[in-house]
Amino acid sequence: MTDKKSNKIKEIFESDNFMQDIIILKNRIYGAGYNGLISKKNI
Repeated sequence: MTDKKSNKIKEIFESDNFMQDIIILKNRIYGAGYNGLISKKNI
């Protein structure tokens, strides 16, 4: 995530597996990994 005003970068999602796809829905990040698991994180 990048703050456009200050150009500061903050990591908001991390995975031990290679991510195949990421989507943001209603202030949540969903990530699908190659291991078949879907991770969820509130933002």
